[in-house]
Amino acid sequence: VLRKRFGSSVAALRATLRRRLALPPAPEDTDDVVPYVDSDDSDPEDDVLDPGEASETPPPQLTGHEAELASALLSAAKEVPQGRDAKLEALSRLLREELPGEKVVVFTEYRDTLRAAGRRLRSDGVSFVTFHGATPEGERSEAMSKFLHDASVRVFLATDAASAGINLQH
Repeated sequence: VLRKRFGSSVAALRATLRRRLALPPAPEDTDDVVPYVDSDDSDPEDDVLDPGEASETPPPQLTGHEAELASALLSAAKEVPQGRDAKLEALSRLLREELPGEKVVVFTEYRDTLRAAGRRLRSDGVSFVTFHGATPEGERSEAMSKFLHDASVRVFLATDAASAGINLQH
């Protein structure tokens, strides 16, 4: 789990480590658009898309030594400024230098990464919409419509919830 979440974003790794260490969520773990979920599942409401997630065995309690290592890893991960890990830097650079003015669809497996990417886009002044498993049906339609028809909305930022049965082509 740690390897997959670290590959997704440093924010996802930090959230997982906090959960494993039974620490409370940090401010970066929630916002008005992407709610906090006390789970390391890819997108918990999407059982249809990932039915195996529900059947996975929860991880065992950390041993004392594992907890020490997890704490050290969390401390090291905190050294990376929010929104400044390599993947989010690359997204920012792509949007600014290689795809200026283009509409872009960005998928991520984890909501923690979705939240971090949204914050980075917001700080870069890039207009975007989000779509995840807990997005209400009406807001899903609105997000798709804004992305397709509002020229100022450049990025459709989503978890796998958006990969099933939607059409984002004009």
